[in-house]
Amino acid sequence: YLEARHLWEDAHVDDEGIHLAGMCYRVLILEEDPPAQAAPAIETLTKVGRIIRWKESTTAGELVAQIDKLIPPDVQAMPESPNLRVRHVRKGDRDYYLLFNEGAGDIEFRLTLSAKGRRVLLDPMSGQGAAVSDAGPIQLAGHMMRVLALA
Repeated sequence: YLEARHLWEDAHVDDEGIHLAGMCYRVLILEEDPPAQAAPAIETLTKVGRIIRWKESTTAGELVAQIDKLIPPDVQAMPESPNLRVRHVRKGDRDYYLLFNEGAGDIEFRLTLSAKGRRVLLDPMSGQGAAVSDAGPIQLAGHMMRVLALA
């Protein structure tokens, strides 16, 4: 999520997307029209097809399909879980996937990732880690967070 003000205050917007604080957001999903100050950024993103306009009638499947047309999937979970949140962070030459179960119930899934490397599942509270195979399942209890580090 980005505050609209970033589009005119401190982000750089070009054909690749929105560049802000070392991150590059390749697609902007708009739920409503942004303030007029954002018009130049919106125009740039519209010209290169990096805007998706979300409506209440848009299903989750339709939204994912629109995103997949613009960006190759970075993370795929099997089975899919509406409670799983994933954020991919790259620090230096390392990839980290922050995994969070937003639901109260336990979930188990396998991940297909665009980044490659030996996987270590880290508990950020204890600092403990355990190796996970590429095909191995990951389990998250309700409201649990883990970091999947690739080496």
